[in-house]
Amino acid sequence: MPHLFEPLTIGAITLRNRVGVSPMCMYSYSDGFSNDWQVIHLGARAAGGAGLVIAEATAVEAWGRITPHDAGIWSDEHIEPLTRVTRVIKENGAVAGIQIAHAGRKASTNRPWDGGTPILYIILVSTLYGLKIIPINTVFYILIALYYLALYLYTKYQLPEIAKS
Repeated sequence: MPHLFEPLTIGAITLRNRVGVSPMCMYSYSDGFSNDWQVIHLGARAAGGAGLVIAEATAVEAWGRITPHDAGIWSDEHIEPLTRVTRVIKENGAVAGIQIAHAGRKASTNRPWDGGTPILYIILVSTLYGLKIIPINTVFYILIALYYLALYLYTKYQLPEIAKS
């Protein structure tokens, strides 16, 4: 640990120390636009002393998001809000980074706290949009469908019987 708080130069970039904040999926955005949440969240890490702060998975295409709540950079309109985040990180002494992302076949699920389940209508459209975006684990999707079928059948046939007893 003796070198942890010493500056580190990589090429033309110098970090004030070797503490880095890795990208975290926060699922806190609308239409891919960075917002106050990202400014506060990442700005606080920079203000706290990290030498490098990397913004979370930022989708290069709307269809390539893990969830509909991911950050994006597929439109020129996304640049200004991301510039704001970068400015706050730099003003607080850290170097800003970004994780460019495309979820590919794993795209189009709900946020983890919303079940993390596939969003079937988006998967269908994504599949029609380009066969490269076929769900990665077909068995998973079949199991999800069977789960919802079982839940429906239980609700329709079993619950009324339980209510009678």
